[in-house]
Amino acid sequence: MATQTKPISDKMEPEMMNQIKQMGFEKYIATVHARFQLLGGLKILFYSFLMSVFIFVAPIIYQLMEEDVVIHNALLIGLRVLSVLILIGAGIVYFIFYSPAKRKAGLIAYKERLTKRHGDYKKVLNEVEEQLEPGVYKTECSTYITKDWIIIMDARRPVSFTHKTEVAGLIGTTAGTVMVWYDGEYDVDMYFGNNTWWKVFAMIAEKNPFILTNRDNFINKSGNLVSIGTTTTFFAKKGEDNGIYVAKQYASNKEAGILPVWNKSNDSN
Repeated sequence: MATQTKPISDKMEPEMMNQIKQMGFEKYIATVHARFQLLGGLKILFYSFLMSVFIFVAPIIYQLMEEDVVIHNALLIGLRVLSVLILIGAGIVYFIFYSPAKRKAGLIAYKERLTKRHGDYKKVLNEVEEQLEPGVYKTECSTYITKDWIIIMDARRPVSFTHKTEVAGLIGTTAGTVMVWYDGEYDVDMYFGNNTWWKVFAMIAEKNPFILTNRDNFINKSGNLVSIGTTTTFFAKKGEDNGIYVAKQYASNKEAGILPVWNKSNDSN
């Protein structure tokens, strides 16, 4: 008999929505979401510790149970080194994504960004809260899409609120989706799922008819006109600055009224 798996929800959970409406985004992020981030980091450390301990002691226990079995010292040393490396790797991941300093900085960064782009961040948060309806869409990477706003609020990435008109490009890669902001910043870890990519894109493009995709071109740092699709395997490579140049192309197209490839069919309307 086949087991049934719980389907991935594509809507913001009612409990989460109610909490945000009662607390407001600012308090929710500082308390409830911060707790999720803390637990996410602790889970990584805990599971890595268990794995490390298992790798370290399992050969010894096996050798004690099977008296006629001798495990070579080189293998024991190798497994012990592996267990240490797992702990070190977990510590690095925790420091990069979940450290207290990182979480504290994140509580300030999204407010500063909103203030810089839109003025008083509290007014923006109030506007987004007003758009929290039962139909708010949720992607697989805990990104929420309202009528006008894209909200990133998962445990690994910094919280952000982006108006749909601020997205310069949505670029699909084999590893996920790169979302480029109008100022050249980008997020390479946007996983929407193959079956929902175009749905998410359509929800953003409805408010942003100039958003670029893989099929569009941009002028790179060398001054050459290249396809965005040819950069997807090394988009975030250090020194390439692809986000900046895609954003510049987006701004240039928008100013000149040049529609992207996916929207060319509307050019004659």
